[in-house]
Amino acid sequence: MAWGALEWGDGYQLANQTQYLRDTIKWGTDWLIKASSNTNNTNNQYLYVMIGSLDIDHNYWGPDTNIPTPRPSSKVNSSAHGTDVSGEAVAAMAASSLLFFTQFNDSTYANTLLTYAKNLYSFAETTPFTLYQNSAPQVKDAYSSSNYTDELVWGALWLYRATNDTSYLNKATSYLNIKSFIHKQVFNWDEKSGACLVLLSQLLQQSGQDSGTWKSEAERYLDNIIKPSNGCSFTGGGLFWCDGDSNEASLSVSLGNAFLCLVYAPIATSSAKTQAYINFALSQIDYALGKNPMNTPYVIGVHPNSPQNPHHAGASGGTDISNLDNPPQTLHVLYGAIVGGPNKDDDFSDSRTDYAETERGGKGEGKRNVMNNTPHSRYYKGF
Repeated sequence: MAWGALEWGDGYQLANQTQYLRDTIKWGTDWLIKASSNTNNTNNQYLYVMIGSLDIDHNYWGPDTNIPTPRPSSKVNSSAHGTDVSGEAVAAMAASSLLFFTQFNDSTYANTLLTYAKNLYSFAETTPFTLYQNSAPQVKDAYSSSNYTDELVWGALWLYRATNDTSYLNKATSYLNIKSFIHKQVFNWDEKSGACLVLLSQLLQQSGQDSGTWKSEAERYLDNIIKPSNGCSFTGGGLFWCDGDSNEASLSVSLGNAFLCLVYAPIATSSAKTQAYINFALSQIDYALGKNPMNTPYVIGVHPNSPQNPHHAGASGGTDISNLDNPPQTLHVLYGAIVGGPNKDDDFSDSRTDYAETERGGKGEGKRNVMNNTPHSRYYKGF
């Protein structure tokens, strides 16, 4: 979300949403500050990575303020490392610090975030490098991680962008061994290899440094998106789909790659590539906004055809885990929330019980920034 706001902050200003943007991001970064120790002594560093229990939480349906206790917490520390989650938290705080400094005029908070990010990155680099679910097994069935190298690169790149300290750039490129760097065709909470290549290319281009090698790799990633293979394809209706990753929250995968295409398009090595990346991005935005076989804009509250029954306990107004469809009509409208999205057949079940298709989440909404950079005509008011 912070990256998108840095690229297309004008969209929030034009929509009078800048204060909401600030509050939303600060809600998350305040949590990260409270969840981590601000120390440059890596032996005393920690980061809380999960609050709650899947067994308890998934058997509760109701207001967040009444979730049953106990609420156990899980953390990583010097004796139980979490390389991946630490690098991810670094990136979030470093990117947000830049946003608070450049757009929100809050240098005090920006510096606080940056200090936390620097200290946490030193912790992320401590060995042995470890996937966080190996240290906090409670997270394994929630958001387990497949790799930590992309997060080490990701965190270093955002620290470089926030500080202009080339030591972080050097760290990023040293970890980014292209022969072993994963090129999975998604940009999500677990996989950021493509995003790292796009961000690195962008930073080198903007600073006038040699970006040729990395731009070639970034374009190899993006070219494999606009002409997908290896388990990725387009649905009959035109949605970018990767088997496995798109089975839940399909729009997150689609809009994630649309985001990367729009960020990279201005620095592509040819006008043809620039246009191809823009065309792909706009096709996915069009799909999300209603140009799809269901004629459904997958943003809640913007059209009569918008989803009416998100898998969201607070919005539903219900309290019975055994009967999620009660009350039948959702009590509170989650204006602007993006639901998970349709299945591979372009079908969408607007059912509260179908969490894979109707659950909303920041992993999709953060990438909605791409919509701020598109013409007004792309917002469909009729079908």
